[in-house]
Amino acid sequence: MTEMPRTEASFEVARRDETYLIEASTRSALRDALADLRHEQGWIGLTTLAYEQRVEVVPDAEVGCRLEGLHLRLDVVVKTPVLAESDARRRKALERTWHPLSVNLQRHEEGHAALAVSEARASFDRLAAAGPFADCRAARRTLLRESLRIRQRQAFVHAHYDRVTRFGNRQSAWTRNAETPAAARVDGAPLSPPDSASASATW
Repeated sequence: MTEMPRTEASFEVARRDETYLIEASTRSALRDALADLRHEQGWIGLTTLAYEQRVEVVPDAEVGCRLEGLHLRLDVVVKTPVLAESDARRRKALERTWHPLSVNLQRHEEGHAALAVSEARASFDRLAAAGPFADCRAARRTLLRESLRIRQRQAFVHAHYDRVTRFGNRQSAWTRNAETPAAARVDGAPLSPPDSASASATW
């Protein structure tokens, strides 16, 4: 039996961290600022994901059809707040409240980022191991199913993570009066053709 040509495959993750300023000089002002953020933009800490998938569906006289050149790229952006500079006396007093909150937010968003990479890698491994196929229609059906599956899996695992951590409060040393980040949500981007899929989500 002739050995089927191996599919060249690559998995790539790109991570970027972004920050924004919170202006506050007292504990009560900090709470008000966090409440305003939740009301205005719906989140305090945020992780966004973007997928790019490329793959060739190649007819093969010996096996029917196979996948070649699989490439999956995951872009992760983690956005967290930083406290604007204030005078030393106020900063020291406010830091007792701000430090555990900011550590908690960062830890929670890092959990979202790690889950995203894990699920993307699992999707890549499933596609890399897929085939050969009886025909290229079956190959495209597999790609479409996986495109749907990864979006559903990401939505599920991130929503579950938010529930079991109470949106990070169970991870925090300071939970009393801490504002809760917005619930997980998924942007419903339309599916692209299965040979070249992309999707985005935010948590």
